Amino acid sequence: MPAVQLSKLTAQIELLLPLWEQPDLFLAQLTDLLEYHADHLYQAADQVLTTPTLPIYRVPAIILRTLERALIHQTLNSPEAGSQLAEILWRHGYAETHQLAAAMMGSLPPPFHPAVIEQISSWKGLDLPSSHAAELIEMATRQIRSTSLPAWLAALETWLDSNDPNSRLLALQALLSLIQDERFENLPFIFRLIRPLIQSPPDPVVPDLASILHHLAIRSPGEATFFFRQAISGSPSPKTLRLLRRSLPSLPDSARASLTPLLRDSEPPK
Repeated sequence: MPAVQLSKLTAQIELLLPLWEQPDLFLAQLTDLLEYHADHLYQAADQVLTTPTLPIYRVPAIILRTLERALIHQTLNSPEAGSQLAEILWRHGYAETHQLAAAMMGSLPPPFHPAVIEQISSWKGLDLPSSHAAELIEMATRQIRSTSLPAWLAALETWLDSNDPNSRLLALQALLSLIQDERFENLPFIFRLIRPLIQSPPDPVVPDLASILHHLAIRSPGEATFFFRQAISGSPSPKTLRLLRRSLPSLPDSARASLTPLLRDSEPPK
């Protein structure tokens, strides 16, 4: 970042933070800051992760990261106001304010974790690409996964058991963020949760299930191979077989060699 631009951003942040407990003024000042730094000739690789379903200021990623650090620091010092501001920034509905809100939620201490989980549950039904949703969930649950993991896993299990397809989708997006967290070691929990959906995959979440199987195969090829073998031996439906075949290339060569004949033998007669 050019020195002049960095100096300007630093001055803007210094004017922004004293408004921490004045949400309306804070949001107005923040949106002015984002609009000031908007790059209408941006390069996608240098910009915040975007989605076509959200409006966007097109702020360079380095600007957003600097803002994130400042807001996280302020949230740690004043979590009550930070929690309220995070909700306000999320409701503002821009890609950048979503990202800032998620970063703030992810720095809140344990007393605020039930409220963060409740806030994340309200994200169901948002028209976000699953990879983008998983990124936001990962940011918003950084502290939760460190200090309140049982409560988080219980919420995911509840959402996945729901008859609400949006709740199930949100749970799958959250599971994806867990698989990508190298500190999370309870992969059997994830295999257990997804087993009923693999056995009877609903069409709307097939891409999400395929993504989860892909990342599980990379993270733990042995466990994934065992899971595939169990799914194939359990009288799989044609939809399950298609999903497993779609995910097979993510496994090592030796696993594919052992599973391919089993998949072929499980095909219904033509």
